[in-house]
Amino acid sequence: MPSEFATNFWARYQQLNAEQKDAVDTIDGPVMVIAGPGTGKTELLSLRVANILRQTDTLPSSILCLTFTDSAAVNMRQRLAQIIGPLANKVAVHTFHSLGNEMINQNPEVFFFSTDYRPIDELATISILDEIFTKLAPTDPLNKKHSTQGWAFLRDVQSRVSDLKREGISPVVFQQILDDNEQFFTLARPIIAEFFSNRISVSLVQSLYSQLLEPIRNLSVSEKQPNYSFRKLILYSLENLITSLFAEAKLTTTKLTLWRNRFCKRDNQGVWRLRADLDSPKYRSLALMYQDYQERLHQLGLFDFDDMLLEVVQVLETSDNLRLTYQEQFLYILVDEYQDTSGVQSKFLDCLVNLELTNNRPNLLVVGDDDQAIFKFQGASLSNILRFRQQYPGCKTIVLSKNYRSRKPILDLASQLIQNCQQRLATLENLTKPLISMYT
Repeated sequence: MPSEFATNFWARYQQLNAEQKDAVDTIDGPVMVIAGPGTGKTELLSLRVANILRQTDTLPSSILCLTFTDSAAVNMRQRLAQIIGPLANKVAVHTFHSLGNEMINQNPEVFFFSTDYRPIDELATISILDEIFTKLAPTDPLNKKHSTQGWAFLRDVQSRVSDLKREGISPVVFQQILDDNEQFFTLARPIIAEFFSNRISVSLVQSLYSQLLEPIRNLSVSEKQPNYSFRKLILYSLENLITSLFAEAKLTTTKLTLWRNRFCKRDNQGVWRLRADLDSPKYRSLALMYQDYQERLHQLGLFDFDDMLLEVVQVLETSDNLRLTYQEQFLYILVDEYQDTSGVQSKFLDCLVNLELTNNRPNLLVVGDDDQAIFKFQGASLSNILRFRQQYPGCKTIVLSKNYRSRKPILDLASQLIQNCQQRLATLENLTKPLISMYT
């Protein structure tokens, strides 16, 4: 190790607090760092890379740093250069998309995207969807057209397709999800109808566990895509509802009414059913349109921005040799802003980790803040960070509590506000698997 490298490292390392030093020093195995804004995340990540190079014979190119934005990647490389000098240019610092693009360029023969394919623009996307809409049957629930404003659901379909791709859900998988959930809807239909045929009262609240939650829990449902089970979502919401109701000094009906109005709706016969159950025909139509849209893109030699990572994940999942090549290359992986990762980005990361060779203890560090998910509108899934401990049992969790950016009154106010969030990692122990949120 060059003396300048050592000098830079130790000078900056001494400025870290105890929790930051712990994260820098723990270079082996899965580590989750909970860190809000202003807690020194970038410095921590940079020094950890330097520490890996200090303590192991790992090549810089075998250390992968994944950030969420191009500006964050530039900032990371600049910070690394201040510590390790020219070696910073050899560390693999990427966004998820830039890494995916590099894989495609390095292996054009195995990817759908080749030099013959080009990205699609907004106008072409609308044009293809318009063609698909014109082929819908007159009775299709999405076949609604305004005389002057065009197809009523075109923008919704465009947005939903993008959401599905960002979640890493292909047309085939989406069909399986719908099959699984419709099986549940059919079995749950009489339970929901019977329970809410009664007027909501304190006595109905008292029977919530025995007459609603337990019957739904006992349903025998076979699921090909258990991570996207609407049944699990309903059970999780009911468990939270019951816990909240019976934690109060006096039982009330308000929360049960709110739960019913959120998840249920009367059908044409006035019977209460799950809203997602009533919307199933629309999602079946969406699934067919999604398939048609993808086939049309392939025919025209086009791809959209969301396709790239989905394609990379699908190839890595099916090509053992290619997946193993990158798993052997990236021996240490660090991920910043992990709470902002979408489903497809999380699957991409899973493809880079070799659980068999590492005995389910990969050298993987993720840094995230469970109190913010600023890219939720782009498909980010907070459940990714909530399930990390479930995915890697025995992983080390480090909480950075010292803030170097904001003053105490601001921090105190923020702390009071975020206590209202029920899905905080600091308080949630019964972690759930990721659930598709498109139904709610």
